[in-house]
Amino acid sequence: MSTASVIQMPQSSESIDIGVRYERAYRAAEGSISFGEFVKAAGVLAAALMLVAAIGFTERAPEELLLGVFMAAAAGLALYSLGAILSVQGYMLRATLESGASSSVANNVATARAATPARSA
Repeated sequence: MSTASVIQMPQSSESIDIGVRYERAYRAAEGSISFGEFVKAAGVLAAALMLVAAIGFTERAPEELLLGVFMAAAAGLALYSLGAILSVQGYMLRATLESGASSSVANNVATARAATPARSA
């Protein structure tokens, strides 16, 4: 029998800084978006380099040139699609975080406190 690992949940007495969690999550979302954009650019660059190599090394044989163009397009499209998927994951994470941040209990309490005028004693 194997034992399952248990994720430790914070105790109620531990202070949890929601702002730090959101900041880290936003950073992860921006990292995913940036990496996706990088992979998309690498796909375009790889396709261009493969196309130049196919034109340079085929010795003008039409079958080889067609195969080289097809391989360049396939590789470029695959990398570009992967980059688009990674970017969209980052954008979705960011949208989810913004939705959660705007509807969180902490935000609602802070908004209610700011909107309530101070009472004089």
